[in-house]
Amino acid sequence: MSAMNRAVALWFLSLAVCWIAGRVDSWVLVGIPICWWLVYRLVGEKWILFALTNLAVIAILPDFFVGSPDVSPFGDDAAGRDLYGLLLAGHQNTILVAVFASLLANIIAWPVGVLLELGPKWLQRLLGFLMSTLLAFPVMLLVLLGLSVLDGDSSRFIYWVGLLLWAEPARMVQAHVGSLRQAAFVQAARLRGASNWQIWQREMFPNLKATLLANVLIVFVSAILLESVLGYLGLRHSGMGRILEYGIRMLDRNPPILIVCLAILFTWVLGLRSIIRLWKVDQRLDVVIN
Repeated sequence: MSAMNRAVALWFLSLAVCWIAGRVDSWVLVGIPICWWLVYRLVGEKWILFALTNLAVIAILPDFFVGSPDVSPFGDDAAGRDLYGLLLAGHQNTILVAVFASLLANIIAWPVGVLLELGPKWLQRLLGFLMSTLLAFPVMLLVLLGLSVLDGDSSRFIYWVGLLLWAEPARMVQAHVGSLRQAAFVQAARLRGASNWQIWQREMFPNLKATLLANVLIVFVSAILLESVLGYLGLRHSGMGRILEYGIRMLDRNPPILIVCLAILFTWVLGLRSIIRLWKVDQRLDVVIN
């Protein structure tokens, strides 16, 4: 059996461990990092892809990993709710918010970044003013202002976060498009008589793909952290932040819930950061990541 086949087998085993934990005991989850460590020994840095796809499956199908009502690996909260089920549901809600907010922010950022460099002068000034204004305010302050009028509506919260997080990726797209305009291969295409559309389609867009994908992951990480912080502060009631707050409050009585919650958040954040670097994206992205 090849190393990749063994890694895939361990991937399924780690999902099985999560399924068993919902029916036996929370300490069974210790088997998951062991599986990931074995995957790392087999495939090196690509282990993080296996870890993140594990978490993605758990986020998509949380009900599959919830055990019977008689078994509660982490115990119950003060209201009698199963904490393991709340953790899986909170994880799903946080990831859904991050996915849709990231997509919305980048759907706005990609054309705006291109127009900031290639659009008419009046449009460049207008979009540049909007981007600079948005970047001048702390995101957390704007999110708090939005929460005061959103009444806890999750869909509106996703729209609001997406509208607040487009400025940074737009600036990165603008910078990359600006550097590509001066690239030797673009100048050579102009000398060959290629039209602006042909230059964009054949020369510029293929070289923008890495930046565009990196922007999606960067905003995704930002949305995860933002949603978790708001939950920890008690401003969101359906994400990982609320579970994290409960885990810290009950650390002396129920430590596994905090350990698992932190492990999930660190895996998403550090894992996506590692993927961006694994792709060897342009070094200027490190300024945003770090």
